[in-house]
Amino acid sequence: MKNLTRRHTSIASVLLACAIAAVLYGSSLLSDFQLQSKMANEIHPVWQKFDTGQIQNGSDLSAFIKTHPPSEQVESGPFSELQYFQNYDSSKPALYFSSLNITAKNGALVRASADSCTWNKVFFDSLSRADDVELQKLHDESNSYPLKTAP
Repeated sequence: MKNLTRRHTSIASVLLACAIAAVLYGSSLLSDFQLQSKMANEIHPVWQKFDTGQIQNGSDLSAFIKTHPPSEQVESGPFSELQYFQNYDSSKPALYFSSLNITAKNGALVRASADSCTWNKVFFDSLSRADDVELQKLHDESNSYPLKTAP
């Protein structure tokens, strides 16, 4: 009887630990799965290279653009901003609600995120607050936002 009680206590402890883990982590795991599904359906497929770490903070902008031409691109001082849309066709104007957004500074990727109206996923972001302020100032001065179609 003593072994049975000890066994039930052990099983109950494991189940309790699993229940606590499900409450603490389950919703984030589920939301990660849902987010992956949304990105797969709504975002240009290059997002997967960011998600798997094949393309990382500091990657070379020129090499990235050579293998993954953007849907839209704008240059502002030391910054390059790229946008990627799923099924993009520059000959057919469209309104896109989801995009992959890349920012580079001095030729190196420094920010990458996938965004939609109801969700977003930041892959990496090493821009400082000062960089953000400078980039916004450049946007304001050049009126270059929204992005222009890439050549």
